[in-house]
Amino acid sequence: ESDQQSTSDEEMVMWVKGLTWLVSDTLRSPTPLQIERWLRKQFYAVDRSREDRISCKDLKSMLCQVNYRVPNMRFLREKLPDGELRNGDVSYSHFAQLYRSLMFDAQKSMEIPLLQRLIERPEQKISLEDFQNFLIEHQKELWATDNNKVQEFMLHYLKDPLREIEQPYFHQDEFLTYLFSKENTIWDVQLDQVRPEDMNNPLSHYWISSSHNTYLTGDQFSSESSLEAYARCLRMGCRCIELDCWDGPDGMPVIYHGHTLTTKIKFNDVLSTIKEHAFVTSDYPIILSIEDHCSIVQQRNMATYFKKVFGEMLLTKAVDISADGLPSPNQLKRKILIKHKKLAEGSAYEEVSSSTPYSENDISNSIKNGILYLEDPINHEWYPHFFVLTSNKIYYSEETSSNQGNEDEEEHREPESLISLPKPVFTCVRCFVCSVLIWFTETTRSLKVTVCLCSPLRWKGDYGGKKQLWFPANYVEEISPTAAEPDRSATENSPLGDLLRGSVDVSSCQIVVRPEGKGSRQFVFSLVPVASPRTGPVLDIAASSQEELKDWVMKIREVTMTSEAKLEEGKMMERRKKIALELSDLVIYCRPVPFDEDKIGTERACFRDMSSFPETKAEKYVNRIKGKKFLQYNRLQLSRIYPRGQRLDSSNYDPLPMWLCGSQLVALNFQTADKPMQMNQALFMLNGRSGYVLQPSIMRDDTFDPFDRHSLRGVEPITVCIEVLGARHLPKHGRGIVCPLIEIEVCGAEYDNAKQRTDSEADNGLNPTWPRKPFRFTVCNPSFAFLRFVVYEIDMFNDQNFLAQATFPISCLKTGYRSVPLKNSYSEDLELASLLVHMDIVRGRHENGEMLSPFSAAGAIAMQVGRERTGDTSSVSSTSPLPSSPGQALGYHGREGSFEARYQSPLEDFRVSQETLLDHESRRYACFKDVQFTFLRHLTFESAQKKSFCTCVSKLFSEVLTRTAVSIKMS
Repeated sequence: ESDQQSTSDEEMVMWVKGLTWLVSDTLRSPTPLQIERWLRKQFYAVDRSREDRISCKDLKSMLCQVNYRVPNMRFLREKLPDGELRNGDVSYSHFAQLYRSLMFDAQKSMEIPLLQRLIERPEQKISLEDFQNFLIEHQKELWATDNNKVQEFMLHYLKDPLREIEQPYFHQDEFLTYLFSKENTIWDVQLDQVRPEDMNNPLSHYWISSSHNTYLTGDQFSSESSLEAYARCLRMGCRCIELDCWDGPDGMPVIYHGHTLTTKIKFNDVLSTIKEHAFVTSDYPIILSIEDHCSIVQQRNMATYFKKVFGEMLLTKAVDISADGLPSPNQLKRKILIKHKKLAEGSAYEEVSSSTPYSENDISNSIKNGILYLEDPINHEWYPHFFVLTSNKIYYSEETSSNQGNEDEEEHREPESLISLPKPVFTCVRCFVCSVLIWFTETTRSLKVTVCLCSPLRWKGDYGGKKQLWFPANYVEEISPTAAEPDRSATENSPLGDLLRGSVDVSSCQIVVRPEGKGSRQFVFSLVPVASPRTGPVLDIAASSQEELKDWVMKIREVTMTSEAKLEEGKMMERRKKIALELSDLVIYCRPVPFDEDKIGTERACFRDMSSFPETKAEKYVNRIKGKKFLQYNRLQLSRIYPRGQRLDSSNYDPLPMWLCGSQLVALNFQTADKPMQMNQALFMLNGRSGYVLQPSIMRDDTFDPFDRHSLRGVEPITVCIEVLGARHLPKHGRGIVCPLIEIEVCGAEYDNAKQRTDSEADNGLNPTWPRKPFRFTVCNPSFAFLRFVVYEIDMFNDQNFLAQATFPISCLKTGYRSVPLKNSYSEDLELASLLVHMDIVRGRHENGEMLSPFSAAGAIAMQVGRERTGDTSSVSSTSPLPSSPGQALGYHGREGSFEARYQSPLEDFRVSQETLLDHESRRYACFKDVQFTFLRHLTFESAQKKSFCTCVSKLFSEVLTRTAVSIKMS
C-alpha cells in the first residue's frame, strides 16, 4: 500500500476517478492485450535503460523467474536464430515471438480437435467458420449459431486494427491462447447478473454472506482493528457484519475484541465507513450484528448515531405488519437492519437474558490476558507466550514470537542452517521424507554435524526457539502418530483452543515474586504448587515491566481467593444485562433469543426471533440426528453461526454442513485465507455477487433430509468427467521452479465428497501439460455441490505447497474445452494463471451405479457399445448448467446453455421400454457387435430438431431390431 496526498479535493476526486477507470479498463481488456502488457512488464524490468535489448543471459534468468527452466543457452539460440540477434542481444519483438513459440510448441500436442486436424499444416489459419463450428460442436455455445456474433467476438478478442476484416481468423497459437483465456472460462458469466425475480422470498430462504469479528485484520488477540476491514468486507459483497462495542471515552463506544491486545477504533468512524461502502457492490440489505458490552448511557448514544449517520437507510419499522414471515431482499433494498437484544413490549429498561450463555472459554470473558515470557529449559532463553487468566486457571499458548522469519527462506534454507544441538529434550518433529512423527531422544553428548540436505539422515522440526530447522537423524526415533496427538478435550475447553500449550490451576498455587529476577529477565514471578510438587512443576513467568508484573500478580491473587465468586459474578452480569429503550426500538426483525428446540414447528415460533450459535453448539444440531429439525427451524427463522472462541488464530470452520441445514448467516473470518473462506467466495459468486443466494427449492421440501441422499425427490444425480490438459502462468513458490500437480475435489453433502489428483509435472510452471486422464465424480445432490481445483507444488522434500485454487458451484459450469482462471488463497485473481480442462456433465444413473446419458437407459446402452467399438472411453454427452442449481440458477429455464434447452425435446420424443432392454442387457455386446453408431459422431444436441432426432434414432434401432428381434416401442 502507498498513501498519496493531493493539493485539493477536486484533484483528489480526479485522481480517484482516473485510477478507477484505469483499473476497470485493465480488467476488461481482452487476453491478448493483457499478455502484451505482461510481456512488456517482464522485458522492461530487465531493460531498465529502455534500449530495446537484453542479453541472452538476462533472458534465461527472466524465464526462470516466470517458472520456466531453460536447459542451456543453445536451447535459446535455436529458438532465436542468429540472423535475428543484434550483437547477441534480444529485442522486445524477438522476446514476444519467443514467448509465443515456447507456449505453442509445448502445448500444441494436447489432443484438441481443431488443432489435431491442422497439426501437419502449421501455417494454416483458423477461419471464422472453423471457429464457429468448434464453438457449436465442442463448446455447445448456442449463440455461435449467429455468424455475426462470432465475427464480433473474434474482432473484439483480437483488438487488431489490421485484422478488422469481414472474415477474421486466428493463427493456431492464438487459438490455443484463446482456450486458456478468461473469454473461454468454465464459469457461466450469465450468472454474474442479479436475478431480481429470485429476490422475492423471505430472508430465511437465502444464504447471506456473513462476517465474524469484521473489524479485525488478523488474529483474535493482538491484531489491528481497522476501518479498511469493514470496507473490504462490504466491497466483497458481505451483507452481515459484526460490531463488537465496548464503553469508550467521551461517552461513545469503541470497537475491538474485548479484553485482548487488539487495537480499538471509534464507533462513529465505523458507521461512516459502513455508510460509504454499504451499497457499492450490492443493493440488498445489510444486517449489523451488534455485540453490545456498553452501559445504558453509551447505548443511547449508539442509537442516536445509528439514526444520524444512516438516516433513511436505517430500517425503523416493519415492512408489513400483517406478514407471517420475514420480508424479502427486494422489500429491504438499500436498508440497514440492526441485530441486537430487544426489550419486551411496554418496558423502559429490563434485565434481558443473554442469547449466548456465559462461557469461560470465550477470551472476551477472561479476567486478564496478554504476552508474558517463559524460559526454555535447554538454552535458557525467554520466549513470548500468550497468557489468559480465567476465574480458576491460567492458560498459556505455544510461542508467539512475531519474528518467525520468511517462510520461503525457511523452505530453501541452505545446509549451513543445521543448528548445533545441546542435550536434546523430548520434542516432537516430523520426518521430511515420510512425514512420520518422531521425538528427540535423550543423549549424553553434544553433537554438531553438517550433512547434505538431500541425505536421508536429515529430519525437519522445532527445537527450543528454533522453527523448522534440520536435525541429525541419530537424535530422533519413530513413534506412533497417536502419541503426538494433542489432548483434544483440553484444547476445546480452553480459551486458547489449538494454540494451548499448558494450563495451571491457580487456586492450588502460591504466587512468589522474585525480586532478583532470573537469568536475563528482571521482572519474574513463579506459580508454586501448594499441596505437593507432584501437583506440577514450578512455573517461572517473566513480565516486560514492573507495572505489568504487579498487575498480573494482583489479578492472579484475586482469582485464588474468589474463584467461585468470580465465576458466579460473570454469570450474573450476563443475566442482569440492561438494554436502552432507544436502541431496542431499532430492532425490527433480527431479535436474538436463546434457542428453544421445542418451539420448532409450533405456533410459538416467531419469525422475528433468531438465535446465534458458536460452531461447537451448532454441531449438536447439524448432524444426522437433528439436521432435518434444524432445517425446519431455518425455513422460518434466521440463525447465525460463528467460529468458536478458541480460534485465536482466526481460522474458520467448515461452512458446508451449516449451509446444507439451512443456516443463513454462516459467519466466517474474512481476513483468513483458508479453504472455508474460498468455499464462501465460491457460493457468493452466484446471483451477481449480491451477497444473497436463494437456497435450492429441495431445502423447502418437508421430506428432505440434509444427510440422506434417498430424500432427494426430483433431483437427478450427475457424473462429472474432467480431464486436465495443461496450465499456464502458475505462480512460483520460493526461488525454485515449481513441479505442479492438480487436485480436483467435489465438496458438498457428505455423500458427494470426493477427491482425485494428477501426477506432478517436473520443473515447469509456465506451460506444463498432463496426459489425458478422465477423473469421474458421481454427484447425487448437484444443487449443493462445488467443484474445486487446487494447484500444489511438490518440493525436493516431497512436501506439498499451495500455489493456486479455483472453486465453483458445479451447477453453474460450462462444458467442453474450458479455461479455469486461477486465484490465490484470498480468492484474488492471479495474472494470466489458468488451467485448460475438458469437462463433461452427464445426467442420470443406472441402478448398478453406472451413470446414464440424457437419452435414458436405451441411449446409455447404445452409447456404451459405440464407445467400446471405437475405443473411446470419454463421455459422449455434455451439458451446461443444471436446472436445480443454487441461487439464481434455480428455475433458470430456457436459458442458452441450460439443461432444458439442450435435452428437453429429445427426452420428450424418445422413450424406450427400459424393462425390455434390461431383460436383454446380458446379450447386448453380442447383439450390437456389428452395429455402426456413426450418428453419435455427428449429432449436435442443440441444433437437433425433434423430427430429425427421432428419425436418426429410429434408423439406428431398426438395424438393432433386425439383428436381435427385440420388440421396442418408439413414441
